[in-house]
Amino acid sequence: MNQHADTAISGGTWMATLSSLAGVVTLDRVYMITALAGLVIAIFGYLDKRRTEKLKRKEIEQNMRSEQERLELDRVRAQAVLDYLNGSRDSPAVQKSPEVIQGINKVLDSVKE
Repeated sequence: MNQHADTAISGGTWMATLSSLAGVVTLDRVYMITALAGLVIAIFGYLDKRRTEKLKRKEIEQNMRSEQERLELDRVRAQAVLDYLNGSRDSPAVQKSPEVIQGINKVLDSVKE
């Protein structure tokens, strides 16, 4: 056999083998880089979601606290109004109210005439 022909064929075979390995390695690197970028994006998305949920929980708790404070102030205000109304029954103005109404009616009657 021709030694030169065997070397040429063998060299071509090695060249094709190395080229195919380089292509496979490059393709694998592209896939791995793409997968790594996807992993980083997924992790950042997860962390952002947790942060957003934590802020929402904090806002809901703050709204609940402010609602409770508002309800407590409403109770205090209502009790103050009830205390005032209960105390005003005993005032002299309430006892004089029929006299005042009669006086107003007299003035209105005199104006009509």
